[in-house]
Amino acid sequence: MQFYFDEAQVWQARKEEVIGQINAAGIPLVLFGASTGVNAAFLQDIRVSVEYLCDNNKSLWGQRQWGLEIFAPAKLHEVYRQYNVLILVPYEHEIIPQLQALPVRPREFFRLDFYYEEPDAASYFRSIQQDMEEVYELLGDPLSRDTYAGFWFLPFLYIWAH
Repeated sequence: MQFYFDEAQVWQARKEEVIGQINAAGIPLVLFGASTGVNAAFLQDIRVSVEYLCDNNKSLWGQRQWGLEIFAPAKLHEVYRQYNVLILVPYEHEIIPQLQALPVRPREFFRLDFYYEEPDAASYFRSIQQDMEEVYELLGDPLSRDTYAGFWFLPFLYIWAH
């Protein structure tokens, strides 16, 4: 297939890019989204202060995850005068406006789709590669092939660009 690529490599490059941007900013980072299956191993590459984990789920407030206290987003302005946010859950369209309405807004928002942190997640795409190639080959005209390729590329291009 002409359009197949290794999603795990794309993910790794994107993760390195975002962590590089976080570290270059040099200000504290708040993680948003405690209800994620993310492994805390990604934190080892972050060189700025990461002290808190925010979540909108009130039942999680006061608990700890990855050694970080979980608290309400509305309390961020009580803790920080300047901070960035790494969103760990797929609700950035709701989270970003919520945090921008706070008295002290985050300087920058970062987003990573942690799907690829799951064990063998990229292998799913490898397992369907043959099916993808067969469908692609059945499409006779360039427009149909481009549309089909776009269906697979678009999510990864979105992740890459944000």
